[in-house]
Amino acid sequence: MLMMMAINYVLPFFSRELIDNGFIKAEQSCIIRSALIILALNTAVAVINILMRKQSLIMSLGVKAKLQKDVFQHLLKIRISYFNEINPTSTFNCIEEDVNNISSIVSHSTISAITAIFSAVGGGIALFMIDWHLGLTVVLFTPFNIIFSEVYANKNNELISNAIRIKRKYSNWYGEALNGVREIRLFGLQKQKTDEMNEQVDKLNDLMRKSNMVLTCNTQIQQIITEVLKALIYILAGWFMVRSGLSVGSVVAFQAYMLMVSGSEAMIIGLFFSVFSLMPHIKRYYDFIDEPEERSACEHIDFTDGAIEFRNVDFAYDELGKKVFSNVNISLEHGSKTVIVGENGAGKTTFLNLLLSFLEPVSGDILVNGKCVFDIDLDEYRNLFSVVSQDIFLFHDTLKNNICLGKNISQDKLDEIIRDVNLEGVIDKYGLDYKITNNGSNLSGGQKQKIALARALVMERPVLLFDEATANLDRMSIRSFIELFKSRLKDTTVICVSHSDEIIDSFNSRMIFSDGSIRMEKCQKKYQDNAFQLS
Repeated sequence: MLMMMAINYVLPFFSRELIDNGFIKAEQSCIIRSALIILALNTAVAVINILMRKQSLIMSLGVKAKLQKDVFQHLLKIRISYFNEINPTSTFNCIEEDVNNISSIVSHSTISAITAIFSAVGGGIALFMIDWHLGLTVVLFTPFNIIFSEVYANKNNELISNAIRIKRKYSNWYGEALNGVREIRLFGLQKQKTDEMNEQVDKLNDLMRKSNMVLTCNTQIQQIITEVLKALIYILAGWFMVRSGLSVGSVVAFQAYMLMVSGSEAMIIGLFFSVFSLMPHIKRYYDFIDEPEERSACEHIDFTDGAIEFRNVDFAYDELGKKVFSNVNISLEHGSKTVIVGENGAGKTTFLNLLLSFLEPVSGDILVNGKCVFDIDLDEYRNLFSVVSQDIFLFHDTLKNNICLGKNISQDKLDEIIRDVNLEGVIDKYGLDYKITNNGSNLSGGQKQKIALARALVMERPVLLFDEATANLDRMSIRSFIELFKSRLKDTTVICVSHSDEIIDSFNSRMIFSDGSIRMEKCQKKYQDNAFQLS
């Protein structure tokens, strides 16, 4: 950077030497020497530019990679309630746009602008050395550039803020349209949705047009100021050549330094303009980074005996809202098998989310072996649970990898689990290397639930949570599911949400959810072909 500044500083002096002592005095040796020096210096500038561009690219990609990693790590820790309020398509687009814009600060143009600060200072000194009158004229034009650029930067910042808001709205709308494309076709909403899209695209394009015009106007005004300055310098230089004997070479050198200074000013102002335009992106990025994360703690836990307790637990989704639970006190012993029953909206899934620490109680404590879960390392605590939920998520990966989730397991054990969950038909049909696409869109609901059951068994964790885990299973698969409780899951703590009498009758204790309260009761013993008493 300093070498580049030094080269740019001395180049005009060699140009003056070439003209005054070479061409005007017709000294061939001076012409050859000056020309070769100028060639060498310009070659050095080209090499330095290549190295600077390479370094700036490495820095820019490094900054972008770090921002992307920080975002992803934050997403893995952010409170789960955040994901209930956002559209994934919109969130990804916003994050990608903000990361790309912020990382663009560390670019070749930024490094060049920083270099330009030194060039402007050096060029300004050289201008005064050649002729202080002309140097002062150049300096006096600088405030005009700054004033106009600040005005346009403020205007552009306002436009970009509005564009970001509309883009976010458009991304939310687009993600919703993609998720609802089936309903759009079924209910004939194509024209309505097309009109909505056109309206939003027109608004966004209008803002982009205005923003580009602001940038164009700012660039052209800077160009006009530079041309006015050049014209004034030519007039003054001509006058000084007549009055003070200013040489032609000095005028050429002065013009080079003037362009160096004005060009440097333009680059510095451009950097200021760019950074100012990035402020809305920087604000949105750090607003996202400031989203609260899940709790962290460091105590360890082992659940080979003991109990899970809810002690005086109250919960509401907002401070002023109606309580979902009030003064809940329950205890679930290690190895117990409990079914959860209640009307829709009674809080069954909310209870499981409290147990998994995706939600936090308004008051009261949740304990494992007498330890408050808020004092336990969160990852270690969640490793106590395997979960089969209503909304099963499958990764875009092979069937085997979706079952094992990175856990090393012998083929014999895997085959045994596949038999236990009645998944042999799927494996025989597709094979373990079958690629699952788009969250299991190429599988039926029942097949997805069997994969989720197999996944839970592979994990071999001490507590198993089922949230309507058998809703899509056929009768034979339900029988296989029930048989698990007296075989593979005999010593596992099981908590199961279900509306199925067949499942409910297979448990000897139940939690009944009603009007914000939970009560425990023993199930009446019922003996059916597929039911049994759990001791």
